[in-house]
Amino acid sequence: MSELTRCNYCSFHSLEAAAEKNGMVVTVDPDKKIGGVFIYVAPPEVDMSLDANRQKYPSKTWYMELGDHCTC
Repeated sequence: MSELTRCNYCSFHSLEAAAEKNGMVVTVDPDKKIGGVFIYVAPPEVDMSLDANRQKYPSKTWYMELGDHCTC
């Protein structure tokens, strides 16, 4: 990873803070086909387990791995 690139952990927490500031909720969904995780941001009342909602609120990003600590 480049010195100028933030790690997935820090990038995720920045996205999470921005979502919270806007009254949104972040959903982390494991990708069963190729691995990794999709990250969705939607209003709190939206059930992201429904495919229709995933089309309305597409994933913000995908991480091959989302660790439990900073690796910057």
